[in-house]
Amino acid sequence: MFDGDLVCRAVHYPKFITPAGIFDEELLLKFDSQPDGTTYAMSVASKFLCRNSEGVHGYGAIAATSKNERFRERHNRDPEPLTEEVHYLGFYEFTAGAARAIPMTHYSVSCVWKPEAGQDVHFQIEMRQTVANGTKAQRRNDRRAAIGVLFANLYGPMRHICPQDEQHRDALEAIDLPTCAVA
Repeated sequence: MFDGDLVCRAVHYPKFITPAGIFDEELLLKFDSQPDGTTYAMSVASKFLCRNSEGVHGYGAIAATSKNERFRERHNRDPEPLTEEVHYLGFYEFTAGAARAIPMTHYSVSCVWKPEAGQDVHFQIEMRQTVANGTKAQRRNDRRAAIGVLFANLYGPMRHICPQDEQHRDALEAIDLPTCAVA
């Protein structure tokens, strides 16, 4: 992936909304700890491989459907709409180069192709620990700084309501997603 290539971060409700009902960019751009204990990753889609915004919306909708299916398997019931059910709201985008350019002391950042659930457009922005020294707080500060850099480079949102969510359109459109426009 080239530095100028766009990657897209899907917005799933209620995952990125605080209990007070406020969109949280830290939750949107959070890097999740990986099993190896030294890597953190965030799922994104390649806009190039998706071809266009509609392709990205398709990716985000499939991801939401997959999460709802996992809920059904775990709980043997349907998730409750607007509280447990995952709803795809759209996406934000940034360049792969913006992610790679994040100044880090304890990690290196890369964009790695990781097909997932039959989705060849799936990539991960990965932070791998490069320096064993440094305190837990210093490493956490690196990860938090990465969120700030990415938020400053976001463009969007490109909103979307899936056909299966039409009955909840008013509630989903009422969710305030901050407008981000990279200069």
